[in-house]
Amino acid sequence: MIISAEEGTKLGSSFLSGMCTAEELMLDFFADTVEWKWSDGSEGKNTPDVLLDIMKNGWGSTGSYCTYTKPFVCVDTDNGKIVLTFTMIANIDARMAGVTNIIMNPSTYILTVNKDKKIVRWEGIWNNKNESVLKALTSLGIDYPKVADDQVIITREEGETFAAKYLKAISNGYFDNSHAEKCHDFVADTVSWDWSDGTKGSGTYYEFHNVLSKTWGPMIASWIPVDPTVVVDTSNGIIAVSFNAVANITGGIMGENNSMQLPHFILLHLNKDHKAFKVSCWWDNNDATLQAIVSKIKAKLSTKTKEKIHAKHSKGEEVMTGQ
Repeated sequence: MIISAEEGTKLGSSFLSGMCTAEELMLDFFADTVEWKWSDGSEGKNTPDVLLDIMKNGWGSTGSYCTYTKPFVCVDTDNGKIVLTFTMIANIDARMAGVTNIIMNPSTYILTVNKDKKIVRWEGIWNNKNESVLKALTSLGIDYPKVADDQVIITREEGETFAAKYLKAISNGYFDNSHAEKCHDFVADTVSWDWSDGTKGSGTYYEFHNVLSKTWGPMIASWIPVDPTVVVDTSNGIIAVSFNAVANITGGIMGENNSMQLPHFILLHLNKDHKAFKVSCWWDNNDATLQAIVSKIKAKLSTKTKEKIHAKHSKGEEVMTGQ
């Protein structure tokens, strides 16, 4: 475990607070070298002071005030990822007195930390074509952000609809372990995947769902996403979905019921045909309730397997001895 859920939640909240109050304080959050990749096209790898200069001369120069709604937090404790989903609220005034252009833009930050709990990567996802943001920037003659071209892989509305339908397909797939059938309209023929339990790979659509059908597919009897928040990066075809998942983990054992709730995050990269060619799903795989349920199910399945083997051997002995 790189960082606990509690530590990740605290770090994430402090990071957002520092970003909106005093950028200089943010230096303490970063490792000696940090990578960043944002929806506005800004990306690089350098020292924290260089990154802060980019912030000050970029979005920092466009407004004098920012705050945010209470963030949804999902911490992948094994892989050191802190996902923060919130709505950014800012006044784009080019730091000029008497100017008011209040904007709101749903955003997701993915912070990756090292074993010292210092940020080594900051990925920022938002709709770079947000109309209120572009209108405010244009009214002040500001040509930032630099990704202001006409490229739109998927609109915000299309992305939100895609996310809702895909979550429903995933949920339906758990009822009878049929994700390969249910999710065909959403995933590309060739896809890569990355899950918090260490499952990673790339291959065909059916290879991807074959992995799911042999792991979580038979373990989970029902899986329901609650109040998902969707952030769509229209220029880059990225959909970020944050939600609490309520699952009943049974292992396929008759009469077994183990319901639990856990924060989840799904990150989808779409091609121009609106099919996901990269699917990431993160959660706290060290959650105590989850681990207790999984351990109990594995123990019961192991016992059942041994009983079957014993029964098979006993039957064989009966045949061999004629008894």
